[in-house]
Amino acid sequence: MNTKILMSLVTIGLVASVVGVGTYAYFSDTETSSGNTLTGGVLNLKVNGHDGCPGCTVVTVGDLKPSFTRYSNDIVLEINDNPGKLYKRITAILCENYIQTEPEVEEETQSGCPKFDLDKYTWFDLEKWNGAGWDVAIPDNLVTIEDMVGKWIYLGEYLPVPNQLKIRQSFHLKSSVTNWAQGDKCIFTEEFMVNQVKAPDPDNCWNCPLILENKDASWNVIEDDRYAILNFMPKGPEFFYGLEAHGLEANTAYSLIYYADLYPGNHPGALIAQGTSDVSGELAIAGSVDLNMDLPHPSDANYPGGAKVWLVPSNRYDAATKSIIGWNPAEYLFETRTIQYDDTEVP
Repeated sequence: MNTKILMSLVTIGLVASVVGVGTYAYFSDTETSSGNTLTGGVLNLKVNGHDGCPGCTVVTVGDLKPSFTRYSNDIVLEINDNPGKLYKRITAILCENYIQTEPEVEEETQSGCPKFDLDKYTWFDLEKWNGAGWDVAIPDNLVTIEDMVGKWIYLGEYLPVPNQLKIRQSFHLKSSVTNWAQGDKCIFTEEFMVNQVKAPDPDNCWNCPLILENKDASWNVIEDDRYAILNFMPKGPEFFYGLEAHGLEANTAYSLIYYADLYPGNHPGALIAQGTSDVSGELAIAGSVDLNMDLPHPSDANYPGGAKVWLVPSNRYDAATKSIIGWNPAEYLFETRTIQYDDTEVP
């Protein structure tokens, strides 16, 4: 076969291929969907049934006297449409000599100056209704109004209506207050906020839970079902805590510790609590411990910024020396932020 014949056969083959394309047919059908939408979710907070009421007053407490406790009206918070995390704070406080009595004038004359800072001498506490009684969120005789100004108080995570949150606050003057406080008055603003469930907590949060997570070699959080939530009271005569951990090794003893840098964490470090996970790797412990120090301790390399709290297998921790045994970070749950704790019995 010569070259011309070969080229002719190739050309014929190509033409046949092109012609062949047009010899096949397919069934088809097209449908159109119209009116598709994207709509933002709704997360709406109501206070005492009101939606947007900057002038609403929720606290009116009068006749304060030393050692007497006065309760505010109950405050009902409602979340519409989506679950959320609730917070409240006191802001913009202004105290003044409202009514001048003869005993007050006499005492202030003797002292040489007027005195009306009730916020420094008024204990503040907060309770939450659980359906059958009141749970203490902030105990009495722990913080004053002045202590809490500008600080967000975490109230918890709640579902939409009808699961409402009802809170009440109480106020009472310290027993040391004398006649200078007669007739004095403080005016302040109360703010309430709801965030969606996975949003970060606000800055300057007083009692927000600490999330403990497992992390990779670059200290990035590993997104899985292994984590713990630590609720704690940031001030008090003892460190009050409640821990819930998930995704742990089953039937394993764990230690909740204050890890004080540098390694092995005994500067000075502390054992906070111990517990054993169940067959599903769940762990729940609660109580209090007398740490006899503020967190962080001045000897901690993280002082004064904050303290690290970890959850580690108990066989990796020497409670006597407050030290990590070896280095097995894949087994630990680490803090996602540092914390501060004020031991009120330590000078």
